[in-house]
Amino acid sequence: MTLNKSLFAKIDSKHEPSSFKDASKHECWVEAMKIEYEVLIKNETWDLVPYLNKKNVIGNKWIYKVKFNLVGDYEKYNVRLIAKGFAQK
Repeated sequence: MTLNKSLFAKIDSKHEPSSFKDASKHECWVEAMKIEYEVLIKNETWDLVPYLNKKNVIGNKWIYKVKFNLVGDYEKYNVRLIAKGFAQK
C-alpha cells in the first residue's frame, strides 16, 4: 500500500485546535463557531438561559475539524458544540 505523502502534508498543514482558547485566536475558527451558534439558535436546539447557582449545569465543548474533499484539498472548517452528557445523573 502506497501512501499519498502530499495528502498527509496538506492535512498536517491545517491545525485543528483542541480548545476554545486556541480556536479563538484564529478568525476562520471564530467565524465557524458563529455560524454553528446561529444554526443552533435558529433550529431552536436549546435556549440560552441565565446561570443559577443552585442548579446543576451540563457542560459543553467545541469540537474542531478541518474537512477535506476527495482530492485532499481544504473544503471547510467544521465546528460542533456538544453537551457533555456523561455528566448527567
